[in-house]
Amino acid sequence: MNPPERLRPSSMHSLTTLISVATVERASSFPIQVRCNRAVPCSNCTTSGLTCPLSGESVIRQDRQDQHFMSQDDRGRLDERLAALEDAVNSLRQQQNVREQTTHSPTHIQHPARSNGHDGHHPGVLPEGESSFGRQAVRASEIAELTCSEASNSPTVMSELASFRGMAQNQEASQTKRQDYTSGQCVDGGKQIELPSSDFVLQLLRRLKDLKGTQCILYTFYSIHDVSQIEELCKRVYFPVEPLSTGEVTLFHGMISTVLNELDFSGESDLNGQDVESCRDICEKNFQAGVETYEVMAIPTHENAMILSLAMVNAQRKAKLPLQWSLTSTAAKHCLTLGYHREDRLASLPPLEGDRIRWLFWHVYISDKDLSSRLGRTSTIQDFDVDTRHGTISNDPGRMPWDRAVNSFIELSRLQGQIYESLYSVAAAKREQTERTSIASHLESQLTHWYDDWTGLRSNRAYAKERFDMVFGPARIIYFSILTLLHRGTTMPMSTHDISPACFNAAQQGLKAHMEYYPRLASSGPQALTSYAGWIFYYTSFTPFVVTFVRCIAKKGSDDLQLLKQVVDSLEHIGPTLEYTERQYNLCKALYRIAEAFLSSSTMTTGNGTGPTSTVYLPLQNPSPSNWPWLDFNMQLSSTATGTENWELPNFDDTSFILGHQM
Repeated sequence: MNPPERLRPSSMHSLTTLISVATVERASSFPIQVRCNRAVPCSNCTTSGLTCPLSGESVIRQDRQDQHFMSQDDRGRLDERLAALEDAVNSLRQQQNVREQTTHSPTHIQHPARSNGHDGHHPGVLPEGESSFGRQAVRASEIAELTCSEASNSPTVMSELASFRGMAQNQEASQTKRQDYTSGQCVDGGKQIELPSSDFVLQLLRRLKDLKGTQCILYTFYSIHDVSQIEELCKRVYFPVEPLSTGEVTLFHGMISTVLNELDFSGESDLNGQDVESCRDICEKNFQAGVETYEVMAIPTHENAMILSLAMVNAQRKAKLPLQWSLTSTAAKHCLTLGYHREDRLASLPPLEGDRIRWLFWHVYISDKDLSSRLGRTSTIQDFDVDTRHGTISNDPGRMPWDRAVNSFIELSRLQGQIYESLYSVAAAKREQTERTSIASHLESQLTHWYDDWTGLRSNRAYAKERFDMVFGPARIIYFSILTLLHRGTTMPMSTHDISPACFNAAQQGLKAHMEYYPRLASSGPQALTSYAGWIFYYTSFTPFVVTFVRCIAKKGSDDLQLLKQVVDSLEHIGPTLEYTERQYNLCKALYRIAEAFLSSSTMTTGNGTGPTSTVYLPLQNPSPSNWPWLDFNMQLSSTATGTENWELPNFDDTSFILGHQM
């Protein structure tokens, strides 16, 4: 059969052609699924046989797309490289500034950046522990004799107690003042720090070399081992080979200001007075600003530990107990981090360097243990982790007594730390009475042995003998104060046990030793008074006064009251020398007035006194004076009626001074 006309071969060829053309047209209307490789020419154009238009724009678009698709790792590496370059440029710029300042103007250096520290926040309340004077005074005001019906019927006694309580609360709150922690100065990061004249510093060092007694003072109280230690630091500051750290600059100013203060105290400075004051102002300002930097407080280096040791002595001289505690704790942590408490660490160092570090550690150790006992807080340095030996005793007869005194007070500080840990800490509160008594007996024998050794120390050939005697003269008073604190700690916490006769005896011996020493002190000038105030109010808790007060209330004894009055009268010239010691003096005076009012309001009959072996109830923990329903804090009398209109004692109610009232 013949195919239809329309399917003849000639027609078939035409149809094939039409189908091919339609296929091409249809294909050209759909995109070809080819992945673009973003090259020039691109894969799409290559596949399609086309020429890429605007190849330049394609390159720009390609770069933008490549930038958009940069991985996070690549971007991080790029940021790190840029930061490294910026740091390198800044470092070179700082080095150049140091060279220029050293070459052309050696009286200025660049101070590292630091914040001004004024963030508007205030430290919290800093409660003291059971071994502190403030806590013991409060406990003494809560003994049973002062809470009985006889005392509660006397408005005078109640008013005195109310005044005392308010004063104690105000003193605790006063420890949160910001000025006790900061200098109040703001230092800009880019501000140049002014250095004292190099010529003046050279004169100062030459003068210091001739003063052996002042060198002993610097060693004993400031952990400055020798003059060469200051000279080496001065060379690094005035002729820096490498960029100076914050620690080096701050330590330099601290050492120079310390030397100036000691020369001024001893009266042995023959330098120009105007130059001395100018240098002192520069150094004290820069030292205080440097102490408050993050680098000094956070980074454990030898320079930073030295800075903190100087700063804690300055805080002690200014009677800023909370600040000294903060600085001492930080310095102790620096020393522990650096391994200064381990003898194998120091034995590997050159002898001179090892001796310097060894004394720095013990200097911080003494402050740490003293404050632990004084404030009733756990020390930072623990004895079980320390094996560093004491400092070497000099062969120089003039220096030898000072070295022996330092080593002796290291041992005394160790005993103070053990007294707190064994009798006043939280762990000690869980011990049985027999165990506490045994511990106290053992510590008493060690303390007595220490005092016997101390009395055998001879200072006849000591450099600056008068200064030596003034500094260590109160050792007998300190001994009885610590002994009283030791016996006082045998009372079980959370109970009401009696204060032993040994505790009463130690307290009276301590106050009598104070009265024997006071006449010599009164004729020594204001500087001696300030030094002594630090010993009795700052180095120890002055527990003898509190215990004698308790004995006076318990016995209703006029002899004890008279002793308290004599001590208060003597403290009137000592307490106001410093703000903190004045607070302690006011507490002592308030206790005396409570005792005076109590004895005046009591009906004295034969045989109603309490002997020294009788029980005196003195709670150690968790007082509840707020539960005294008869204690009216709103009692008010006019000052003219009480005769107190001219008195200026803070925090006293007018009715506190009504004496002799009988109910």
